[in-house]
Amino acid sequence: MSTTAARPEAPATIDPEPTTPTEPPEPTGSTERSLAWITTPGLVLGLVSALYGLGRTSLWLDESYSLGAVHQLGRTLRETSGTMGGYYVVLRAWTTVSESAWWMRSLSVVAAGLALVVVGRVAQRLQGARIARLTVLLTALSYLWLVYAREARSYGMVMLLTAVSWLALDHALAAPDDRARRRWWLAHSALATALPLFHGLSALQVLPHAGAVAAAGGDRRTWTRLARGLVGSLVVTGALLSVGAGKVGDWVTPLSPDLVWTAFRLLTNPIPLFTLACVGLLGWSTVGQARAARATAAGLARARTIAPVLWALAPLVLLVGLSVVRPSLVPRYLIGSTPGLALLMATGLDRITRPDLRRLAIVGLVAILATGHLDVHAPAVDGWERATTVVADEARPGDGLLLVGEADRPPFEAEWRDRDNPDLALVGSDRPLGTVLRFEDDDLSPAARRTRAASTDRIWVVGDTVFGTFDTTVDALVDGTPGSPATHREVARWAEDGVAVEVVLLERR
Repeated sequence: MSTTAARPEAPATIDPEPTTPTEPPEPTGSTERSLAWITTPGLVLGLVSALYGLGRTSLWLDESYSLGAVHQLGRTLRETSGTMGGYYVVLRAWTTVSESAWWMRSLSVVAAGLALVVVGRVAQRLQGARIARLTVLLTALSYLWLVYAREARSYGMVMLLTAVSWLALDHALAAPDDRARRRWWLAHSALATALPLFHGLSALQVLPHAGAVAAAGGDRRTWTRLARGLVGSLVVTGALLSVGAGKVGDWVTPLSPDLVWTAFRLLTNPIPLFTLACVGLLGWSTVGQARAARATAAGLARARTIAPVLWALAPLVLLVGLSVVRPSLVPRYLIGSTPGLALLMATGLDRITRPDLRRLAIVGLVAILATGHLDVHAPAVDGWERATTVVADEARPGDGLLLVGEADRPPFEAEWRDRDNPDLALVGSDRPLGTVLRFEDDDLSPAARRTRAASTDRIWVVGDTVFGTFDTTVDALVDGTPGSPATHREVARWAEDGVAVEVVLLERR
C-alpha cells in the first residue's frame, strides 16, 4: 500500500512563514533511520563493484581525451567550447597525484559514491527510509551507474550534482522560515548554473524541478527563486552553444524508436527481456505516483509524490523532444536520471501490498540489475593493450609506426607510456610518442605521410577499424592507388572478432 498520499503539508509556499527551527517530519509511515542504515548496503556493493579491476583496462578514446585535456587545459576549454570544462579543471588537480588509469578513474568512483549518499538522503525525504534504502541499492546496481563510476569522464560528477540539486530543491520547498529558504534556493541556483559546465545537456536535469514547484503550489516568490537557477542553467548552456559546443555531438544518430529502446536498455538492463520487466515496473510506478499526486492537495506532499516521476522520466522526454530538432539522444547524457529511475522503481515495488510478494519482487529486480554488473566485469580483449603489447614485443628499433586516424594516437599513447618500448619513428607526425595530448599540431599532410611511408622499411599500422579508414590506409600501401604505386607487402596481421583495434605489419617491397 502506498504511503505517499497522506504526507503532512509543509509551509513551504505560504507567507508569512512560521519560524519553527525544525523541518517537517518524514513522510507518514516511514521510520526514522540513520543515513548510514539507508546507504551502507548500496554504497558498499557499489564501491566494491566499481573498484574491482578499475585499472585493469587501458584508457579508451574518450578517457584518453580526458588525459590529453589535463595536459592542454586552456586549449581544450577553448577548442571544445567549454564542454566538460568543470570536470577537466577538477581532473587536472586530481592528476597531480598520478596519471594512472586507476587514479584517473577513481575520481569518478568518489563522485558516484557520494552521489549514492546524497540519493539516500533525498529519497528518505521524498518517500521515507525504507524506500530510500532500496533506492540506493538499486542505483548502485544500475548498469549506467557502474559504467560511468568507472570511467574517467564527467558523468559521475553529473550524477552527484544532479542529486544535490534535488536535495537543495526539497530543502527549499520544506524550509521552515524564509532565511533557510533563501539559503537553499541560492544553493539550488548555484548548482543549476554549474551543471552545464560538467556536461552541456545537464540543464535537462533541472528543468523538471518546475514540475515539483507546480505540484507544491509555489507562490510568486518561489517561482522567482526557482527561475534564477533555471535561467542560469539555460544561459550557461546558451553561452556554450554560442561558442561552438553544439558541434561537439554532431555524430549522434537521428532519433528513432530503436534509439529510444536502446536508451531504456542502457538505463535499466542490457538484456532485452529484463529491460521489458524494468520498463513495466516503471510504468506501474508512474501510474501509481500520478494517481497519488492527484489525490493529494497542492503542497509539499504532492511535490514529493511526483518528484520520482519527474527525476526519472522528464529528462528523457525533454531529450527526445530536443532530438526531433537536433539528434541528441545518447543514453549517457541521461546519467543524472539514473537515481530517479531507481527511486521510481523502488516506489513501484513498495506499492505491492503483500509482504511476501514484495520481497520476491525486490529479490527478482536485484537479480536482474546484477546481471548488468556481470556484463561490465565480463572478461574481454583490451584492444589498445593488445596493440601496444604486440608492437612493443615484436618491433625493432627504427621501425615505423603509423597510427591511422587522429582518434588512434591518444589511446595508443596512453597505454604505450607504461611500457619499455623500442625506438619507433612515427610515420604520420613529427612529434615523437610521449605525452598524451588532446590536440596535435605536428601531423603530416597525406602527401608527406605517403613519402615518409615509402622510405620506411617496416611499418606497424595500428588503428580502430570502427572509423573506416584502417583498411583503406593499409590497401593504399599494399595495393597502391592511381598515381601512387604499391610500396609495401603485408607480413602479419593481429585481428580478432569483436575487437575493433587491429595491428598490421608491413615490409617494403
